[in-house]
Amino acid sequence: MNIYDKVAIMLGMHDLLPSKIIMPVYLITGYEPIDEEHRQIFARVNTYAHAIETQNEWLIERCHQFFRSYARTHFEHEDAIMQRIHYDAALYDQHLRAHSRFWLHMEKIKEPGHRTKDTLDFMLHWLEGHINHQDRQLCQVLLRDHPDFVDDHPRR
Repeated sequence: MNIYDKVAIMLGMHDLLPSKIIMPVYLITGYEPIDEEHRQIFARVNTYAHAIETQNEWLIERCHQFFRSYARTHFEHEDAIMQRIHYDAALYDQHLRAHSRFWLHMEKIKEPGHRTKDTLDFMLHWLEGHINHQDRQLCQVLLRDHPDFVDDHPRR
């Protein structure tokens, strides 16, 4: 990694790195605050792919830290929405179980010998499945049944 890459990461300007992974349009849920959080995650997944490609251990670890921190914030945001709108209990449990699967994998990356490529593959598949199913379902209910909530919370 050159000094420009390192500065871009430190300043949170990961979008200056070569872009290979972007959030596909079909994963847009229609609720902008959640979609923006998803875009941020995909931007960092792109940084993670760059770090793996260049075998930059420092950047890989920074990405792991980001994923744990940002996922916690994002999951808490979704959880607060679900509680506030009294989301269906079965769908709520299903959503939380999906978040738990993500956390279990994040714990595995701390283990010695864990392959970062496995984490990248897991994240891409998990993000696509989770956003396309649980998050889309949540946002559809939110947009359809709770327009007052959406109007009161256009951006965080």
